[in-house]
Amino acid sequence: MWPWGHLAVGYLAYSGVRRMRTDRPPTGLEVVVLAVGTQFPDIVDKPLAWWFGVLPTGRSLAHSLVTASLVLAVAYWVCRRTKTRNLWAAFAVGYLSHPFADVLQPVLAGQYGQASFLLWPALSLPQAHPVALSTGGVSSDFVLELPFVVAAIALWLADGAPGVNQFLPSTVSLHREQ
Repeated sequence: MWPWGHLAVGYLAYSGVRRMRTDRPPTGLEVVVLAVGTQFPDIVDKPLAWWFGVLPTGRSLAHSLVTASLVLAVAYWVCRRTKTRNLWAAFAVGYLSHPFADVLQPVLAGQYGQASFLLWPALSLPQAHPVALSTGGVSSDFVLELPFVVAAIALWLADGAPGVNQFLPSTVSLHREQ
């Protein structure tokens, strides 16, 4: 899945979780932390595999739920001590949505063995890249991710575009009055 697909899936998941727990949309800072979480496995694994040759593939160490459990335990400890558990939840949903989004296409194609990276190193890594779904010449990644991206943009706008104000001058506000 491409970065924007991961961001979309993570936003849809976190906005839903946040609304179920608090009946409010995510805050700007939560969205920024969520965005980092949705990209975290690739930020770790891709450079270590492709540039430095330390990892066997771009979906191994940080994509593994074994590693995720350790990273999230440390992050929870830090956020608990700093009384920012809402930020831990944003990071955790973003992080965990990433590897599961990566297995969506192979699972839909019936290639269940492609999901073995989720339990690496307990399970061996997949030997080959997944076969793309047949989409009549259009990238299967695009076809799979487009509905998530469109839905996430619509929800994000309905939520008041949280996170934008973290990067705009204080005189510009896109936050809706509540």
